[in-house]
Amino acid sequence: MDDMPKAPWALTPEALAKIQPPVPEPPEPMRHEEAREPVADLRRTTWTDLAIAAALAVAGIVAVLLTYRGIGYSWDEAFYRKPAQMAVEWLTDFLTDHASAVRFSEITRLWSGEEDLGTRRPVGIIELPSVVKWTMGLSWAATRSWWGDLRAFRFPSALAFGVCIFLIYLLTLNSYRRRAAVIAAAAYMTFPAAFGHAHIAATESLTNAVLLLSIYCFFRGLKSPWWAAAFGIAYGIALDTKINAVLLAPVLLVWGHAFHRRTYVNNFFTMVFVAPLVWILLWPWLWHDTISRLLEYFHYFSRHQQTAVWYLGRQWGYGGPNAPWHYPVVMTLVTVPLPVLAFSILGLARTAVHCRWEYRGILFTAYAVVVLIHAAMPGSPKYDGTRLFFSVFPMLAILTGGGADSLVTIFPFNRKIRGSLEVRHIVAAAALALVAGNGLWAIARIHPHELSYFNILTGGLRGARDRFETSYWGESFNEDVIEYLNTLPPASRIKTLAMQELVPLHLQEWDMLRDDLIFNGPPPYDYWVLHVRRGFFGPVETYLYDRQPLKVFSFRAVPFFCIYSKAEAGDLAAMAKPQPPQPAKSDSVPASLP
Repeated sequence: MDDMPKAPWALTPEALAKIQPPVPEPPEPMRHEEAREPVADLRRTTWTDLAIAAALAVAGIVAVLLTYRGIGYSWDEAFYRKPAQMAVEWLTDFLTDHASAVRFSEITRLWSGEEDLGTRRPVGIIELPSVVKWTMGLSWAATRSWWGDLRAFRFPSALAFGVCIFLIYLLTLNSYRRRAAVIAAAAYMTFPAAFGHAHIAATESLTNAVLLLSIYCFFRGLKSPWWAAAFGIAYGIALDTKINAVLLAPVLLVWGHAFHRRTYVNNFFTMVFVAPLVWILLWPWLWHDTISRLLEYFHYFSRHQQTAVWYLGRQWGYGGPNAPWHYPVVMTLVTVPLPVLAFSILGLARTAVHCRWEYRGILFTAYAVVVLIHAAMPGSPKYDGTRLFFSVFPMLAILTGGGADSLVTIFPFNRKIRGSLEVRHIVAAAALALVAGNGLWAIARIHPHELSYFNILTGGLRGARDRFETSYWGESFNEDVIEYLNTLPPASRIKTLAMQELVPLHLQEWDMLRDDLIFNGPPPYDYWVLHVRRGFFGPVETYLYDRQPLKVFSFRAVPFFCIYSKAEAGDLAAMAKPQPPQPAKSDSVPASLP
């Protein structure tokens, strides 16, 4: 009986200890780390966020409206004026006599137009789609009685600047945090080139606004078919604003297929079927011979001539090689304020490290890279500073917010000062002050020449004088220049060089320049007005530039406009000959350029 095994319940505590594993000791307490905040959902944006975004947008618009003085009538504005007025004329005809307005001949007349003085192509400018014409023309018709023709044309750009600020805030909030959104919006608000372009009736601000709207609607369209339809409409408007919008399509589709393969199909459908219809519907010029005119539109850009530019101390284009591939990269590096540049690089690094859960940063990065690569290609035109790849800068602003937020997040231990103020709040405030403060200081120092801003990598504007095109759009043909020209003797014969010849004619129509002054007639001339756009210098411009002018309009020792009389010009009268009309838009150069 003693040799029989005992029942399990008869096991003694000592025996149980031999067959049961020991209970593990509790681990050591881990160091406290800040919990990762959830990524905001666009559909859950709070009223507080909307109020902040709206307040920043309104502040940007008001700042533009209060700072127009000193920003003269620029190159492309003179070309866009007539097409915008013709769009309004067509709309008036359409509302009064629909059948007549939609005829082929009437649409061709008002959307292609007849040749205008100083051009060799129709004033309709077919390479400029209709949204810019609609917005400028309707603004001019509705508001010119309040603040004059020029500001009425420019008002849509100011509104678009505010829309950009609003959408940059929301997109950054969706991708990072509220503090990142505030910093990103402040970065774009105080970016000198963006602020400067917001004053000018051109395509840059409008293009950025509709591109950002398209991205926003694409994000919302991943979860809502109604927002997917809105994306198709927004992208159609973007296509009808500037051809550069085509670069956004492959980026959105590849990104959507990679990260939202099951939900991006509605966006894909509206991009393919809705956006082209919106594009055609908004542009009456495409209502007849649609296919052939679309081919004509794309053919123009496929053979775009290499407009001259002054870059790295020499002239490129027109008879010589196009500017080198690194032109867009270098121009971005030397025209973006350094805090924005540094934080955006940090944002790129954050995207690379945390791409698995911060994949929206990949979209902003990819689009910026695609735009720069396209601008760097050998056949792509390279001139006018950063204007042809201007859509890079909203992406940099968003990445700036993400980069600044990274700097705040990596600060150790979330310590508090006196039990209430977190160290990270101080770091975030410092980042905001650095970005916004530097931008405001730069604008205050350079205004009204924001398009001529260069950062300290070049030594500022003065350091960039001999290496880069410090003036390209003629916006420095401002009140000071006009006031001086109005003091010249009656019936003075004036020749403008390296500038848009329509500018003085339009200013005379608006009673800003005296009517008796004769611009760009046959020689001899009494005065020469030289725009210091060195990429457009030919023998006549170079000859004058090397002589002492009668009057110089400069900023920080960098000349923008020089005026010469017969006494200063010397033998130039013998060189001056009648010149053929200029090519249209910003492709034009002085006829004397070899």
